[in-house]
Amino acid sequence: LQNEIERLAPQGNSPRLEALYAEQEPVGNKLWETEVNLRKIRLAAAEKGVILTTDLSRALDVDDVKEIVEQLRDAPKNLRILWNMAEADMKILDKSFRGVSHYELKRRGILFDATEDRYWSARPHKTLLHEMGHLLDHFMGKRLYLHSYVYEGELFSKTLIEEANAAVKVEMTRLKAQALSNGISPKNIKLADAQRSLSKTLQSIDDAVRNEVSDIFSGATRNKVTGGYQHKTKYWREAETLPTEAFAHMFCATIQSPASLENIKHYFPKSYE
Repeated sequence: LQNEIERLAPQGNSPRLEALYAEQEPVGNKLWETEVNLRKIRLAAAEKGVILTTDLSRALDVDDVKEIVEQLRDAPKNLRILWNMAEADMKILDKSFRGVSHYELKRRGILFDATEDRYWSARPHKTLLHEMGHLLDHFMGKRLYLHSYVYEGELFSKTLIEEANAAVKVEMTRLKAQALSNGISPKNIKLADAQRSLSKTLQSIDDAVRNEVSDIFSGATRNKVTGGYQHKTKYWREAETLPTEAFAHMFCATIQSPASLENIKHYFPKSYE
């Protein structure tokens, strides 16, 4: 088994999980027929940088799968492990979907436009990886709930809101100091001024790496602060939307955009941890 994993590791991809252990036959059973052994295989593959893509390889073009695998191979080990553990749940329900891309909880699958995601996204495969973040969030919640929402009594949500408010307070302090130096009373600086100023700062971030941090602020402040990328305010009324969107954004940025991740960690370091 270890030799086979070593052989596959440079390729970075095993289209079918069985390829890792098809020749392994313990007494009276195939190795892959037991969940315990499946977990061992998935863990061992992740340790060696082998990214499992059973359903993705069936649904997507070969070049798309190769590019996604290359991005995942450079991801932190804990994310590679999570990906491999959830790999059997990764269902593409529609890769030519013309509506709003999304992960569907009931059918546990993703609907998106693969062509648009490859050629017209801010970063190739960004939409798919974001929706995979939602899928993994659901997987960690045992396919019953969103893990990011229930984690430690909604701690993730609370921390996101606290850090967004803290960023506004920092901007408020800066604006008051600036006003004072210009002979203007700091009392003239209102909360809305700080929110607008912080929004302008976010809007100045390069378009390709602004989406994630902008949308997290959108949810944490109900669109009082946003860098131009956002969901409608009514979307954020459901308590689970902020944590699951933030988790998906953080997952995607960690996989494929160090610059976007730095923006997130600058404003939401505790949340990211």
